[in-house]
Amino acid sequence: MSKIQLYKDVIDFTADVLDIDCKVFRQELFDKLADYDDDFYVDNGRSESYRFISDSAIEDIHIESVKDLVTDCYLAGTDLDDYPWIEIDWAETAENLRRSDGYGHHFGSYDGSEEEYDFADASGSGVEFSYWIFRTN
Repeated sequence: MSKIQLYKDVIDFTADVLDIDCKVFRQELFDKLADYDDDFYVDNGRSESYRFISDSAIEDIHIESVKDLVTDCYLAGTDLDDYPWIEIDWAETAENLRRSDGYGHHFGSYDGSEEEYDFADASGSGVEFSYWIFRTN
């Protein structure tokens, strides 16, 4: 029964939130959700790509991504570990960004939007899993 509920959730989500009617997209999304992937991309077959990040993993992924972005774009790849007198609280930096712009500004490269959606647990535990969804192109 639980996999059936998960597939119903996938159908509802793709139709109501993303307005996508593509069996291949739904099946790929279902498979990744059933495998409990924390961070994955799914293409919808119309040159649109979406990134799904689980609620339980998004904060750590965001912190690491902010650190990588700042290091690559603003510090020219400088490894701050080589300079112990420079300290950046990456968790606080990421939190400041989330408070001002949300996750969508960072992960939703297409339009900066974000969606949060609860999907049924495929194991039948009755627990729902939240995912953040971002259009990336």
